[in-house]
Amino acid sequence: MADESESSSFRFQAAVEYPTDDLVAAVFANNAAVQALPEGYLLSFYTVFPPVVVGPNADEKLGAIRTVRAQNVARVLVSADQAQKLAAILQSTIEQHAKLMKEEADGK
Repeated sequence: MADESESSSFRFQAAVEYPTDDLVAAVFANNAAVQALPEGYLLSFYTVFPPVVVGPNADEKLGAIRTVRAQNVARVLVSADQAQKLAAILQSTIEQHAKLMKEEADGK
């Protein structure tokens, strides 16, 4: 029988494939909330649409609106380690995209 210390030191490593599943819908979110939990972070994504007010006194009606309800479109629980990696990857991607957009705007 194998020694306990030998079996506990085994580490599995494999490349991860990231297929796109057509059954998982992509949804638009223009608002988000992050909640810290003992297990990690709960990321909640929302879509908030501005109210549509038409007709007479539209400005007055619009001014009377105090809240707009958001629609929760997704919730994802991520571990603390994964949240840190996600934040770093997101920041890097945003910076790369901004640089590319600036270069395109400058005609480079």
